[in-house]
Parts: sequence; structure tokens; C-alpha cells
Amino acid sequence: RKKMATDYVRIGQSILEGFASSEEAKKLSALNDIRRYLKEDNETDEIKQAQINSNIKINPRKAKLLQTTDEIYEREMAKMKRVPFIDTFVTLSPQSEEIFQLFDSYSEDTTSAVTYAIVDTLANIINGAAEHGRKGRSHLTEYAVMIAKRIMKKNFSFIESYVEAKYYRLARAALRVLSAIVSLNSNLAREVLSVFNFSVCQQLPLGANLGEQKFNESVRGCFAEFCFSFFEHKDSASILCLVVEKKYFLSLLFPGLPADPHGVVKMLVQKMTQGICFNPQIRKTSKICLFGGKALTYFAQACDTSPETAEVVLPFIKLICCDSQHGIAFHNNPVPMFDSDSSAVRNVVLKTFFASLKPEHNVHQRTIFNMLLVNHPELFDAYISNFSRSLEPRDTRIWYSATRLAIEVISLPPVPLPAESSASPSCLANFYAKRCQPAFLSRLDLSRILQHPVPLVRKTGLELVCAILQKLAATLIVTAAKHVRIPENWTEMTDKVIEIPLLIESIKKKCTDPLWTQFCELLCRNVNSGIPDAQVLIAARQKVVLGDTKGKGEGGEQQDQHFETKDETKNQNKTTTTVAKTATAAKTATEKEKEKE
Repeated sequence: RKKMATDYVRIGQSILEGFASSEEAKKLSALNDIRRYLKEDNETDEIKQAQINSNIKINPRKAKLLQTTDEIYEREMAKMKRVPFIDTFVTLSPQSEEIFQLFDSYSEDTTSAVTYAIVDTLANIINGAAEHGRKGRSHLTEYAVMIAKRIMKKNFSFIESYVEAKYYRLARAALRVLSAIVSLNSNLAREVLSVFNFSVCQQLPLGANLGEQKFNESVRGCFAEFCFSFFEHKDSASILCLVVEKKYFLSLLFPGLPADPHGVVKMLVQKMTQGICFNPQIRKTSKICLFGGKALTYFAQACDTSPETAEVVLPFIKLICCDSQHGIAFHNNPVPMFDSDSSAVRNVVLKTFFASLKPEHNVHQRTIFNMLLVNHPELFDAYISNFSRSLEPRDTRIWYSATRLAIEVISLPPVPLPAESSASPSCLANFYAKRCQPAFLSRLDLSRILQHPVPLVRKTGLELVCAILQKLAATLIVTAAKHVRIPENWTEMTDKVIEIPLLIESIKKKCTDPLWTQFCELLCRNVNSGIPDAQVLIAARQKVVLGDTKGKGEGGEQQDQHFETKDETKNQNKTTTTVAKTATAAKTATEKEKEKE
């Protein structure tokens, strides 16, 4: 311990002599020495802890007295009484006057390596002193606060200008200084919020295209650390209210989320959830401003980074979009069509986010799409109005995706009828008929799908018609629930399409409400008018049953052949070979089918 203290005194005196020198190289060397020994302080703690943990062997007789290895570690560290370098440096330079004098000399030179070294050294001194202050050396905490206050009083304008400097290494150092100051206490955090011009952060390269650079060493990583430092205080709820009011601050993190590491996205989601969503002092209008625009779209794109990221982000999106208490959603009206003050008018951000999703091509966005439709039925109209793809039957992957999505949307639970509704039965019937069979599904389109030569297309068409009939039955059951006792296994009965008419007739006989009976007849009439004739359905079903095995082979081969020919312009030879192999395989499969028959 005496040798270590003597060495640190000698090193500290050498550093002060370097500051007094007129040579720039010696000044830069002195600053580098401070940063190196401050780094060794942290590394020494980790190394010593690892050595102690590996050398200690707990005697079974003493196990009752020593509960954890942490207690042993604390005892061993107390015996060593190791003095950190920062403690010696504070003794030699109580005000760090030498560093601030050097700062005054180089503050206007943003391209000098000495300027970067000064700013980075100040960040390391504040962080190092605060870290050892939390371990029991309270005078080091006071020292860190003193350094921070002096920067805020005399040098803050330069630190602020460095943030938007084109010399990005200097911008990273300036952001680390700001993070260190904010992390010290809530008073300094509020002072930074009141004087810092957050608009300068818009000039930072906050994209996630880092190349070989590590995230923590990038401008984006330092900016994220600066943002997260406001979440660390005990009274962070009131501080975050001020943070959210800065419109161009936290939202600058969102565009780079799709390419961020999983740990960064997880940390951001956790801090947003606890610090903003569950913060009762932050108003909903402020949350709408924060998550408006393309913010939610960036979160949705981040789900494609990895399965672990999707598990973290999807619940967060559900909290933001579907929780009226902690998120940005307003209370839903069960049947928004009949309410002039509809939530569809107020949920403008959700409607914009809903329209930006591409559920036909992305599994995570399809999950978000269905989640929004279940919790916000009024968005169904937006789905219909934004549906621009033709469902004219085609044996293409795009057509199958669009049709499968339509089946999932139709299969969503029906909207419950309000307890007190003044709407007429015809108005209700028209409203629910659009939910059972959207406007883009015409009777002619369904007939063409069921009569298409490709078996896979016909089978998809039958699934579409079954989904419409099942939605019709579910709608009648839900709307009749307040008049008739419904069987508990009604969902199983609607799964079998052949039992749907029997179920509807049994409900009609039990229900004595004339308005519901009229509504039921009108709804069935509206839906039946959009479904092809029974002969078309029976013919399509017979073709599927009789040629099920053969249809799978032919339909699958035709589908693969069609999808593969899309790449013909890129690689003609490869496509020609693939088509030839596909045709040969189809012919062989057909011959085998004939032999089996």
C-alpha cells in the first residue's frame, strides 16, 4: 500500500509538471496518463475481486458465519486498504486548476487532439470520482460535484458547441461529460435540461451504420448514454416530464432502433416503460407527441432484428397502442360507427401507424396488425380503405399472402353490441355485414376463386368462404347473448361450418326480441347476397375432396414454378433448369398417381 501510494504521488507530480510544460506533446501525455490510471482504478477492482473469489475457500464449519462471498470480498478489500489514483490526484490538485487552465487555452480549437483529451479527461474524472464516492469515499463525490458545477458555470457553452462539432470524437467526449454531470444528482440534471440547447443534437450522426465501430464508442452510443442518464435518479419522474417536453430529444434515438444491438433496444424499452409509460406525471398528449410520426414504425421494424428483440418490443408496442391508461390510445367505443365523438377521430397516431404496417410480407407486423384490430375495431375501416390489392385469383405468393391476411382479419372476434344502442336493425346489419365480408370481396371474385383451375387457389377460396360464414355465426351469437343463453361450446360449433345453420335456427327460436330477429334476417340476407351460389360451393368442394392428393402436387408445383420464374431476369439459365426439373417432377408424380389409381 505504501509503495502504491508513493508511486501514485510520483506519477501525479509528473502529470502536473506536464501541464506546466510549454510543449503540447507533454500536455497531451499528461492527460493520457490521467485517463490511463483512472481506467486502471476500475480494472484493478475487477481483477482483485476475481482473485479474491478464486483464492477463497469456504470452510464448512465457517459457512454459517460467512453467508455470501460478497462479505468475504468486502473484508479482504478492507484489509488491503487500496488507495485509488483519483484519491491521490485530488490531494495533489484539489481544484483541478491545471486542467481548467489548459481548457481555457484550447477551448476554441475543435480540431486539436489536446481539446479532445481535456474533455474526455474531465468526463473520466467525474465518473471515477463519483464511482469511488459511492463506495464510501464521500469527499470524492463532493469533488465530482465541484468539477461539474465549474463546467456548468464557466465552460458549458463550449461543451454545448462541441456536441455539434464535425470532429465526431470531440462530440462523443462532450456527450460523455454531459452524461457524467446528469448522473451526479437531480439538481444538476435539471440545470442541464434548463440550459442545454437540445436542437444541436439533430446534427449528430445518430444512424446505426457503425461499420466496425463498437456501439459504446460511437456517437449514437454516447447519445444513448446521455438520454439514459436522466432515468437514474430517485425523483426521475419529475425530471422525465421535462425531458418529454423536449420534442427533439428522445425521439432522435428511434430512427436507428432497427439496427441497434439487442441490449440497447431492451434497455431503451425498459426505461421507456418504467420512466414514461408508468409515470403518472406525464400527460397522454406528451406521450402522443413523443411516439407520433414514425416512432412506432421504427419500433415495429426493430422486431426483425432478432427473436429476442421481438419478445421485448412487441409487448411494449401493445402497451403503447392498446393501454388507454399508460399508452397513447383513447377509450374505444364498441361500435364507433354510431358515435360522433369516435375514438377513431382521436387515435390519429394509431391510424397512421396502422396504415404504415405491411402485414402481408412481415410476420411481426402482421402480429401488430391483428393486435391493433382486436383492440381498436374502428381501424377496420382503415384496413378496407387502404386495401389496394386486387383479389382476382392468381397463383402467386402475393395473392396467397393478401388472401390469407383477409382470412385472419375476418376471423377476428366480432365487435360486441353496445348495451344501449339507438341504431336501427338495418343500420346495425349493414355495419356487421361489412365486418363479415369486406367490400373488396365481391361475389364475382369469390366465384372466380372457387372456379380457378389451380387446386390450391380453390382450397384457399373455400377457406375464405368458411371464414365469412363462421364470422356471421359468431356475430349473431355475440349480439344475441343478452337475450338468449348461449351454449358454452358455441366456438366449437362454429368451427364446423355444416352446423352453423342449425345453431342460428336454434338461437332464432329461443330469442323473443323482434329487433334482434329483424337484425338477424337482414344480416344473413346481406351476407348471403355476397356469397356464390350453392352449386359453385359444392362443385369447388367436390374438386378439392376428389383431387386433394393430386391437387397438392400439381398446385404446389405450379406455385413453385410461378414463383421461380420471377427471377428469370436475374438468372435465365438457372430458372430454365429449375422449370425443367419441376416439369419432370410433376410428370413423374402424375404417372405415380395413375399407377396408384
